[in-house]
Amino acid sequence: DEVVDLPSGVMLWGACVAETVVASSVPSDTEATVNVTVTDVALRNLRLGGERMGARVEGADASLRLDDVLIASAKVRGMLVNAGAEVVAEGLVIRDTRPQSDGSRGTGLVAWGGSDVTVTRAVFERNCTFGVAASNADTIVRLGDAVVRDTLVQEAGGRFGLAVDAEDGAQVEVARGVLEGSGEGAVAAFAESTRVSLVDVVVRDTHGVAEGSSLGTGLTVATGAEMQAERVLLERNRHAGAFAFEGGTLRLADVVIRETASESSSEMYGRGIIVQNSGQVEGTRILVVGNRDVGVYAGGAGASVTLTDVVIRDTRSQETDTDWGVGLYAALGAHADIQRALLQGNRMAGVHAAGEGTTVVLADAVIRDTEGREV
Repeated sequence: DEVVDLPSGVMLWGACVAETVVASSVPSDTEATVNVTVTDVALRNLRLGGERMGARVEGADASLRLDDVLIASAKVRGMLVNAGAEVVAEGLVIRDTRPQSDGSRGTGLVAWGGSDVTVTRAVFERNCTFGVAASNADTIVRLGDAVVRDTLVQEAGGRFGLAVDAEDGAQVEVARGVLEGSGEGAVAAFAESTRVSLVDVVVRDTHGVAEGSSLGTGLTVATGAEMQAERVLLERNRHAGAFAFEGGTLRLADVVIRETASESSSEMYGRGIIVQNSGQVEGTRILVVGNRDVGVYAGGAGASVTLTDVVIRDTRSQETDTDWGVGLYAALGAHADIQRALLQGNRMAGVHAAGEGTTVVLADAVIRDTEGREV
């Protein structure tokens, strides 16, 4: 039961994660149990916790290596990496992080201020607000073979609950991961120069239970950010499988979007892809199947969706009524360009275009077996 400030060149090596515990009982919303501000520090085979952050790594000279470390039931943040610090971790679990005294935060891993974080073989579970959060230019977070699950909404205000959040120019890469059971959304990217890359990732079962927000979107990109998803499965999320708006750009390759449910509160929507208000979606080899209301929706001036080698099928009505179930819907001045496409088994219309300035281009497309509204 103490605060540990590790000097350079020192490894703190525990006997085992189950019984070697370093956890300060002195409460703090800003300080950590283990603090690293120098180079060449390591933690191995132990558990961190206590009434404060588990670990804080801060400063351009700070570097920390973690091997087989559990951070459990810490407060405010499981780990904070800030101001150009570097962290490399293998076999890391951060779970059950508790909010600070005012009910805010409770995030698993936070990287700020141009820090560099690489984590492989990791689990982030039952943290609050964000499982993993990255912010500021030159901040890079790489996750490999990682699970981020059951991220809870923030106690103060009941908002958020995002597995991965990238903002303000940060870069996040996830390779071989599962992101599931989030409160409000799974992956979000906001602001110019923010970049997110997902490769070989499953995003599923986002609840959409945050107070004041009935979303539950798998992928969200907005306000100039860019996101790339390659070999990604989006299933059983809510409101939308993927959502791009306000200048956000989403690029998809070899992606399946299926069984998106309506919002938990309104029982509306459940769309596979939504593009609005200057959002951009580009995709190739895309399957959009078994979603609700609209398979692919583009709405608003400047909104654009370009898909090649795409199947949009079996779109069902939203849960509140028996209307809609349209395959592709473009409206309000949006543009849709669909090449080499099959639209099958949708309802009301295979393709619906409405509103002045709306354009739809179809080439090498088959539209068949469109059904009437559900009974």
